[in-house]
Amino acid sequence: MDRTLYILFKATPGEDDDRLVASGRVADGSVVLRPREEVADLISFTALQQPFEAQAAGLTGEGEVVYFFDAVSQREQISGAGFASENAMKFGRMTKILQIGNRLLALGYGGQVYMRTPSEGWRFLAGPKVSDDGSTNLVYFCAVAHKGRLYFGGTETKRFRSTAEIDAASQAGDGRRLARAILAAKVPDKAVVGVYDGSWSQADFDHPGTVVEMLEAGRSIEIFTTNGRIVSTPDFQEFSDVFAFGKKKSFWDIKRTEQGILVYFDGTLFRWTGEMEPFEPSLPGVDESFINVSSYAGFLAAFAPHQIYKLDEDDWGEVTYTLS
Repeated sequence: MDRTLYILFKATPGEDDDRLVASGRVADGSVVLRPREEVADLISFTALQQPFEAQAAGLTGEGEVVYFFDAVSQREQISGAGFASENAMKFGRMTKILQIGNRLLALGYGGQVYMRTPSEGWRFLAGPKVSDDGSTNLVYFCAVAHKGRLYFGGTETKRFRSTAEIDAASQAGDGRRLARAILAAKVPDKAVVGVYDGSWSQADFDHPGTVVEMLEAGRSIEIFTTNGRIVSTPDFQEFSDVFAFGKKKSFWDIKRTEQGILVYFDGTLFRWTGEMEPFEPSLPGVDESFINVSSYAGFLAAFAPHQIYKLDEDDWGEVTYTLS
C-alpha cells in the first residue's frame, strides 16, 4: 500500500495561495519530504486513485492542473477555465478539483464544471452561467455521484445593489439608518444543488448559505452547509434537516475516511453517524490548532501548522518530518 504523503507549505510570504508541494513516504513515525514543485495560486489539492496514474493533483484559480507522479510532475491548462488565463471564457476563478470514479472534475465560479477521464481530455460540461446582467453568480464547491447522475453543491450569490433608502441615509449622514438600510437590502446567499445527467437541472433545495460538501452515507447523501447544518436526502427529491450546530457555527473540515465521515470543528474531531459523536481517540494537544484531517488508503492524519499526527490503531502518534 502506497503511503506517500503530500504536504503543502506556504511558498511566498504574504501570498496565501502560493504553495510548495513536497512529498515523502512515512516510515517508523517519520518522513523525509522532497520538494516537488512551487505552484502559485493553488486553491485545491486531492489524492488520486486508479484508473489515474498520478498520485495527486492540484488546481490553480486560473484552471491549471498539476499532476504529481512518483518522480515527476506534469502541468496542464484546462482550456476555457479561469478568468485571466489564455482562452479563458471569463466566467471566474476555479474552486475545487476532485475525483469521482474514473472522472476528474474541476469546479468554479459562473457554474463552471469541467470533466476528464484517463482516455479523454478536459471538456466543458456547459453548466449554468452568471445572469446576463451580472447580478447573480453561481459557484460550485463540491460534487457527488448518485444513481447515475452527478450532483454539484454550491451557492447562488446576488450582487449588492444600492436602494433609495441607502442613498437617502448616506446623504443625511445617519449611520444607524444607513446600517439598517444596508441590512434590509442585502440578499442572503442561497445554497444550490445542480444536477447533471447529460443536461442540467437544479434540485429543489431551499436552504441559505453554501453547500460545502456532499457525502454518501449508506443509502442517503449527507449535505453539509456553511451555517453548520446537515441535510439528508435519499434521492435529491426529499430533504430532511438532521443536524445543526446553531449560533452561526460552521464546519472547519469534512472528510470521508475508513473510520466514517469525520467532521472537524473548533479543535474537536467528530464522527458523523446520524449523530455528532466525539471521535475516539480525541486529537492530541498541539502548539497551534489543527488545520484539517486527511485520509487516504487507510492512512488517517491530522495536520497543524508545524505538526503532523497519524492514527496508529487506538492512539495518535506524532510524525516527525524534515524538508530535504
